[in-house]
Amino acid sequence: MCDLCHAVSGRPVDDIAVVLAERRFHYRVGALIVRAGQLLAVTNDAADYFYSVGGCVRAGETSEHAVIREVYEETGTPLAVERLAFVVENFFVAQGERYHEISLYYQMTVPDSFVPCCRSNSPDGVAERLQWLPLAEMERIDFRPAALKLRLMRPIGCVEHIVCTT
Repeated sequence: MCDLCHAVSGRPVDDIAVVLAERRFHYRVGALIVRAGQLLAVTNDAADYFYSVGGCVRAGETSEHAVIREVYEETGTPLAVERLAFVVENFFVAQGERYHEISLYYQMTVPDSFVPCCRSNSPDGVAERLQWLPLAEMERIDFRPAALKLRLMRPIGCVEHIVCTT
């Protein structure tokens, strides 16, 4: 991404987040941090929904390294990757802009000693906060992408490919 894109988006220059003629493209990772039947999710004062811990993959970085980095940046604790769980192609509109996002969601190993401490901001600079969401209640929670939340309510099996269009 060019320096102008960084200035506009507030993202590090090496994030794989590109502004194209008709939409934005993001290559993203998400962490599925589950403990005691609850998913650790993120929200902020500018969002009325929840999303996974995670963010953009940087140029030259593996997706696995990216999810470990993002978990550390957002929770203050490095967690190990257990396995790749979902590949999500997400097409959506936000704040009047069209997005095409490819996300790899990794199931993380969560030790009993894990105590997350949110230390991150949204791409718009708004302070984020972490919240444990009960998996049994995901159907009534606004978690995005929506197609992923229903799959989180059942045991995670083989890697699953999900396409979301809104």
